[in-house]
This record gives sequence, structure tokens and C-alpha cells, in this order.
Amino acid sequence: MPHARRPARQPRTAAAHGYDPVGDPAVLRACVHGLGPWLAGEYARVHGVKAPRPQAQGWISPCSSR
Repeated sequence: MPHARRPARQPRTAAAHGYDPVGDPAVLRACVHGLGPWLAGEYARVHGVKAPRPQAQGWISPCSSR
């Protein structure tokens, strides 16, 4: 499966803001929405997709909707 290449500028910018946070919601949004999906795809490409964890009986995830 071919993967999309990401220009080096975006990861460098994200790393720079990680070391020197700016507190700008637009910067966080750009990192999460722009870099996040690419990074998840790269992780899956290199390491494979992990199987979901089994739910413990009677346990409700705080992220699930009822």
C-alpha cells in the first residue's frame, strides 16, 4: 500500500511548538487535524493495525455513548 509523503515542514513546525508552546488554538488544530491522520497512517503502515482491546464484562468505557 503506497503512503502519502508529508512535507518535512509540518512535523518540524509541530516539534518546534512542542518545545516552545504558543497557546494558539489554530496551531493545535493544524497539528491534530493535519498531522494526526498522517501520523496514525504511518504508525499503522510500519507497525500494523492493532486489534481492539476486549471489553471487561460489566465495564463501560468513559468514551462510549449510552
